[in-house]
Amino acid sequence: IAGASALLGGEPGSDTFHPDHMPDATPETFAKNIAVDPGFLDLMHIPLLAGRNFQTDNPADRSVAYIINETAVKQFQLRDPIGENFRRRGDSTGRIIGVMKDFHFASMSENIHPMVFYMDTLRSYRYMFVRMHGDIPAAIDGVKEAWASVMPEWPMEGFFQDEYFNALYKQEEQLQRITGWFSVLAMALAALGLLGLSSFVILHRTKEIGIRKVIGASVPDILVLLSAHFLKLIFFSLLISIPLTVFLIDQWLQGFVARISIGAGYFLVAGICTTAVALITIGFQSIRAALANPVNAIRGE
Repeated sequence: IAGASALLGGEPGSDTFHPDHMPDATPETFAKNIAVDPGFLDLMHIPLLAGRNFQTDNPADRSVAYIINETAVKQFQLRDPIGENFRRRGDSTGRIIGVMKDFHFASMSENIHPMVFYMDTLRSYRYMFVRMHGDIPAAIDGVKEAWASVMPEWPMEGFFQDEYFNALYKQEEQLQRITGWFSVLAMALAALGLLGLSSFVILHRTKEIGIRKVIGASVPDILVLLSAHFLKLIFFSLLISIPLTVFLIDQWLQGFVARISIGAGYFLVAGICTTAVALITIGFQSIRAALANPVNAIRGE
């Protein structure tokens, strides 16, 4: 169990902090800040890279101790941050006791801000975080009972932190669903168009196929002949669509600080799937034309 003044994915406090060597109230001294109790870092699995955590039995930690993240170390230009004199605007001078590893407090579309953790009175902890294991429903019931025994006049309002954090990506999830459905629709329409085109082409090449079979062409030869025409169309379509897709995806990913790289494997899989759908679509028509009796095709000649 741990308390904090803000949720992950929420809006932490913002204030001016400064070490002794930096003036107050400049853009370089601006940082996000959260009041936390000593159990918060362990509960959230936020590792310390240097220094120590807050200590409940140390009165100085409650008023003049700070834990900052790696980004804050860089922004405040601290070579040896542990023990550095450090203060928040209007507060007495304190000291940095620890440096925590950078983590994404907000959406992946935002840079990691300088972050300062500090201890405060219990009234600053607007949220209580509880990590549960095993039977989650039973654990929730236990938390509700404990809450009711301490503050029966205030109903408990609980939710899962990961669900709250995932809500930051609701727009991306909606975009994914819309893109998925439109992709399915586009593939279906393309397959229908390809089916009509293949039927038209094969119909006009029926006599040619018949003559080729008479002079010794096998069924695989006919299939290769008919498929080659459409495979050329697919190749040129991929040649146009892949660079355009790379550009559009790259522009979309520019909105995220933490993002994946666009590898060739994605387009290789997409090209194989597209080719497979095309071959399946034209395969039935091609096989039927290749197996047809050539006499029926050329008897009018």
